[in-house]
Amino acid sequence: MKRKDIHRRIWLAPKDPDSLAYASYHIDEWTRDGDMEIVLSDCTRIINLTLNNKQDQRKIERLIAFLQEAVDVHVQERNKP
Repeated sequence: MKRKDIHRRIWLAPKDPDSLAYASYHIDEWTRDGDMEIVLSDCTRIINLTLNNKQDQRKIERLIAFLQEAVDVHVQERNKP
């Protein structure tokens, strides 16, 4: 059975017509191990994160934990009296 590409993109500043910032992920149809490319882009700067092995997985999990921590600190500071 043939698999399809899996991909998704979200715009990081959808209300700003001049911003081309986005985050996306992509898994090619031909990969067997589910190798994933994650892209963070802001205009001409692009950061690619490849997810091929356990080391890549840990790197991305640390990034996710960092971003979650940032949101938690923001909410905590925002809700201070």
